Amino acid sequence: MSIGTSVELLAKCALATISPTLIAERDVKSALLFSGFSGVAVHRGKSRSVADCMNLLKEAYTLNYDQQRHALVFDVRNAAAHMGLVDRSELEEALNKMVELSEELLAVVGSENAELHRVAYWGMSLIAQVDERLRRQKRERRIRFEQLKGLAFRELERLRKRLDDDALFELAEKEPDSYFDDSENSDERFRRRLCPVCGFDGWLEYVIRRSGIITDGDYDGNLGKYIDLTATPKEFFCRVCSLRLDEELLFEADMGNEYHLEPVQPTQEELDAEEEYAIESYLDERRRIARG
Repeated sequence: MSIGTSVELLAKCALATISPTLIAERDVKSALLFSGFSGVAVHRGKSRSVADCMNLLKEAYTLNYDQQRHALVFDVRNAAAHMGLVDRSELEEALNKMVELSEELLAVVGSENAELHRVAYWGMSLIAQVDERLRRQKRERRIRFEQLKGLAFRELERLRKRLDDDALFELAEKEPDSYFDDSENSDERFRRRLCPVCGFDGWLEYVIRRSGIITDGDYDGNLGKYIDLTATPKEFFCRVCSLRLDEELLFEADMGNEYHLEPVQPTQEELDAEEEYAIESYLDERRRIARG
């Protein structure tokens, strides 16, 4: 349970170093409570989910966090908390991801308050184990990266015996198979990046993620609703040397950064979901008041 809970609390701590109100859920009483208003009982407050906290932190800092890739940290916690079940085969990977995320968050906290550094968090009894685990993970990723590059170099040598540079360039320009899965957004889902092995342009595929509905106002006080779009790197593939890098190895090749697209209008389904959430929150609050 502590694998996921520690990351959640550390994420909220990091967000609160910017402003405590940022960890409040989207209801008025929670915002008042976390802003320091003493008229709201503590048990009335609700905090954001850990995913919301992490995504907010990514807006302010460069975090190596991906909701799907790091989901195991919280899946393990939820299974232990809600069902009393633990899959021992998942614990080591979840622990590794917990350490990585914790280090990312500790860097954020430490940048705001120098006294809240990583040694103070882990303690002298654990810091050596944490450092060794981080070194081992970095070494394993580097070994995987170099092994894949070695295989790609051999594939490149094989092709150069049969094809000239013009033919290799033509091969590099061919779109990957998944390019046409969603032709309307293909130009946003794919970007060309220089292959670290053959020097031709490969294809970096992104996942386009939609935020929740954001309400904003202009200078005249008019409110508008929109959705933020974020492109998260998923995989790099080179048509020439067949180098393929998954999301964990993209940072080894300096390809792991996200980028933002132009905001879009929410769909009707998203508007309906937001309205349903607001109604349920209101009814839940009324039920809590009725229970005293």
